[in-house]
This record gives sequence, C-alpha cells and structure tokens, in this order.
Amino acid sequence: MPVDLTPIILSGVLDNTTRDTIRLELHVPFIKEPIRFSLSGNCLRDAAGRKVEFRRKEEMPPASLRHVPLYGLLGNLLLSDSPLLAGDMTLTRRASRTAAPSVIPNLLSIEFFEGSQRRYLIEGDCFSFHVSKPAWKCTQSCESAQEILNMSVLRDMVHVQVNQFRGSFYNELGDDMPSCKWDRVLNRAEAYLVAAEMVRRKYATHPRRRLAEAFVLDQVDSLNKWATLDEEGTDITPAASTKWEFTDFMKPAEVRRVHRALATPAFCSAVSLSNLVCSVLADRASYRKGKESRNSLLLSCSSMVTQLLSTIMLAQQKRFPVDTVATRLHTLSEKAIALGKLKNFIPRSKRESFYNGTQLLHSELNQLIASLPE
Repeated sequence: MPVDLTPIILSGVLDNTTRDTIRLELHVPFIKEPIRFSLSGNCLRDAAGRKVEFRRKEEMPPASLRHVPLYGLLGNLLLSDSPLLAGDMTLTRRASRTAAPSVIPNLLSIEFFEGSQRRYLIEGDCFSFHVSKPAWKCTQSCESAQEILNMSVLRDMVHVQVNQFRGSFYNELGDDMPSCKWDRVLNRAEAYLVAAEMVRRKYATHPRRRLAEAFVLDQVDSLNKWATLDEEGTDITPAASTKWEFTDFMKPAEVRRVHRALATPAFCSAVSLSNLVCSVLADRASYRKGKESRNSLLLSCSSMVTQLLSTIMLAQQKRFPVDTVATRLHTLSEKAIALGKLKNFIPRSKRESFYNGTQLLHSELNQLIASLPE
C-alpha cells in the first residue's frame, strides 16, 4: 500500500521547470516551514516543464491521531539516504468510476518513491491548482520513456516487497511444521497476489492496463502474449472486475500440482471450513465477539489451509520425506481439534456445522497419516 500523504497536505508546489529534476514543496499543519524534496525524473506531459501550485479547496478536517504516523514518515523521508524518484505526476489522472457517476473527475496525482522501499502518494480532486507556462516541451516519446521508468521503479519496489513478505502460515513454520520448498512457492504467490491488488488499483484507468500490470508484476509470458495481441489490433482491455489469480504467479508444473492437491478430500474440507468462518465473520450482525477472537479464527483457518496445501503438494512428489509429511499432518490434525474448541465464538445457527467441519477435517487428516508409507 502507498503512504497516502493527502490527508495532511494543505498546499504545495510541484516544479519541473528543470528537465529531469522535480522540486516538491509541501505545506502541512503544525509545521511553519515548508518541507522540500528534490526528485529525479519528470512529470507526465500535462505538467512536464511547468510549475504547479496547488492548494486544498476547502478547510482541512480536524486533525486525527491516525494522521500522526504520516508526520513521522515525512521526517524519516527527509533523513533518508535512498534516492527519491518521481512516479506518475499528472494533473489529469482519471478517477475510478463510482456506481452512478454524473461526472468522472480528473485528479491531481503526485506519486514518488523512496528508492525501492516505499511509495508515496498525494492524490484527489480536493486540490485546486495554478499551472505556469512550460519552460521546456515534453514530447510523446519523452512521456512514454518516463512512464516506463516509473513502471520500472514500481516493479523494483514490488520485487523487494515480495522477497520480504511472510504470510501468516509462513511465520508458523518450525519444529512442529517443518518447512519445505512448497511453502516458499505458495508464500511467493501470496506475496504477488497482495501486490497485484495495489497494482490493479493504480492502473485501473490506464489505457493499457493489462500491459502495465504484467510489466510491474514481472509476468513475462502474459506481457508477451498481450503485447502481441495489442500489436495485432486486438482489444486487450479487461473487464473492470478482472483480477489476478493465485496460480498466475506460479510455473505451469507448480499449477498442475496445485490442481491435483485441490481435489484431495482433506483440502476440500479445510476450504469449506474456512469459507464457513469467513461467512460468519462477514456477517457483523450475527458475529458479536471481540476483534481478538475474530483474528484468531481467521488466522487459524487461513494458515491451516495454506499449510495443508503445501503438505499435500510435498506428499505428491515421487520421493518425499515421510517424516516431514507425517509431522506436518499430525500438527494440522491437532490444529483442527483446537479450532473445534473455538466453537463458542461461532453463532448458534452455524455452531454445529462448524464443529462437525473440524471433526471431519481431523478424521481426513488422520486418514492421510495412515496412508503414508512405513
């Protein structure tokens, strides 16, 4: 997720009158002097070569404690040794469509990066702005080159985040749940899936959304396929609801192994149990327990499903470490029993189904254990 600075910005200046350099000046509440940054890169064509002075249209809402961390991040940014790189900076970013828009506004959008570590954003139609005449002219090819540079920076950031990502199931690996290579495969796919949602929102109104997303998410095969179709004149614009799938971030052989594992009775039971818990948690009217119990239920189910999937994939290998598989299945069987003890957190109308689901899963896991070779 980007660091959204918009809530604390009163006004500012975006100055790209010097080619390849952007001077950004921000005015925020409680700080008398403006905060100044120098960024490498150029704005997109509508702001390239220009000085843009922007100001909040209406009085800023009252300060909130949730905005306090933004001041800390701004301070860290001023002290950072990482290069500050321009992202997409434009006066005319198209807002996403609402359910029944009368007008789809253009947004002031200022995006920049702290190396490959963090993405910052100031964006909205809450700002008015004054634009100077251009000090230099940005051509279409110049803008295209800048867009590719911006996508490359975002791709590098996604790559760093994927390498640093540890899903809830991954953090539970240890003596009772020995790790295997399939844990790393599934963790990487989950990491990319998390990043894909951020990338999808960023490029939701981009005219070449598929190509931009595939480039940033490093999906070379998809990028080549869609680029070829685009060159042939085929419309590659996806439906607004189109999303990336978990298996899009796996190799074909890995996808085939996942599909085989999905048909296993134990895995089907685990998924059904997880879906039941999700439906309960989604119904806030019937689920009246605290946030702690809510998180406990959700994390227990989600981590158990992923750990079971990687265990089944490991057991499907021609030669697999029997002791490792047995240890993992025993731990998952104990988790199913422990999960059943949380039945009182489930509304009465679904409590019996939930408990029976945990018992069925426990039984099917024991069947898997019994089927392992000596």
